[in-house]
Amino acid sequence: MKIEYTGWRFYDDYTEIYGRNYLIHHAGSMLVPVSRIKGLTHDNVLSVEKLNRLLKSIENHGYVTTSSSHMDINLTLFPNGDFCVSNGGNHRPYLAKKLGITIIRAVVDVCIP
Repeated sequence: MKIEYTGWRFYDDYTEIYGRNYLIHHAGSMLVPVSRIKGLTHDNVLSVEKLNRLLKSIENHGYVTTSSSHMDINLTLFPNGDFCVSNGGNHRPYLAKKLGITIIRAVVDVCIP
């Protein structure tokens, strides 16, 4: 699998407009539309080996949204409505987009300017 960052933004792209003038509020675990996940933590964060491992797991077990596996997918919801991976779980949202999965479960924080 080839990694393509075209169309993705990164966490700093979202926060730079606020400087240090924002709060992060923990909202909890929720289902998130994959189409609204527009950002990853930073450039070159993905590994082909990990993507291939996850792809094999999804082929064998499906994309699981009911167990605790979502606990390491941390997203931040920004005021413009975009979600961005904040500090972990970049591979699953990336792969979900590639596979056409429409909803994933994640731990979500909200950015409040």
